[in-house]
Amino acid sequence: MPQKEAKVYIIIVNYNGWQDTIECLESIFNQAYQHYQIVVVDNSPTEYSIEQIKSWLIGENKYKLECNLPNLVYPLSPKPIPFQFLEENEIFDANLLYEQIILIRTKANNGFAHANNVALKLLLSVKSNFYVWLLNNDTVVHPLALRELVAAFDSQKKTGITGSQLREYKDPQKVQLLASRYNEWLGKLKLYKDTRESHYPAGASMMISDTFLKKVGLMEERYFLYFEELDWVKRGKKKGLCVSIRKASKVYHKGSATIGSNSKLADFYWVRSRILFTLKFKPLALLLLYPAFILFAINRIRRKQFDRIPMLFKILLHPKKMHPRE
Repeated sequence: MPQKEAKVYIIIVNYNGWQDTIECLESIFNQAYQHYQIVVVDNSPTEYSIEQIKSWLIGENKYKLECNLPNLVYPLSPKPIPFQFLEENEIFDANLLYEQIILIRTKANNGFAHANNVALKLLLSVKSNFYVWLLNNDTVVHPLALRELVAAFDSQKKTGITGSQLREYKDPQKVQLLASRYNEWLGKLKLYKDTRESHYPAGASMMISDTFLKKVGLMEERYFLYFEELDWVKRGKKKGLCVSIRKASKVYHKGSATIGSNSKLADFYWVRSRILFTLKFKPLALLLLYPAFILFAINRIRRKQFDRIPMLFKILLHPKKMHPRE
């Protein structure tokens, strides 16, 4: 008898990006691998974004998708699409995942890791074998992307987490990122576009096994943004689980659609999360990491981003207590 396909739960976090989320979902519906359910977790501060997604699922939202990769998105799925709606405090009482799409609204925006954890908590009680695909909402996926990720686990039983090849959404032939390597002593991140050994896959598209989830646990929420996937990978390796990259799984990524890669908020979380990660895993490296922020300060002064300098010093003094509004 042929082996039964493993179930895949696809988690997408939406933050004021309903247009991107809809485009991403339409590309998922065109996947060759069809044994999946989708959990969309909405972190938006108002109901507008999630109401637009609901309206689209029902078929009332006539928003015209103007996408750069129509061959991956069209034909659009027929509407209405059955969905289940839950508030965050209802997830433990829910009849687990009985519709193709589950929409969950969080109580507040407590970060990327928290939003994913809301969905992951739903899955901890699932008894059968499954995989979880964490996918950024600002992506469009190749029809074979999901099948290739599942194949990565089938080919290596010790794999706990695997990632896709990210390509530029606006320039589909150009590789954006395949994997990353982080120097814990110097606090430097190196991005790879080839198949060299890496510390961790691109966070915009990564799949974990049920074994990984149950052995390693949920994502670390204290980062709020950035470094949560590296933290997860490091904890998984300590449990003897391997990391792999599936180059044939192609995902087209817009990149930094939520807060912008050069924004003050991005700078804040990049600095703070790097310090928190170092404090957790290699505190001695702070002796080298803190002086490295001198170059950060010089670069921001060159860009005339003078407001970043007081922010930097506040983070360096109180990384565990600091929040963007302070």
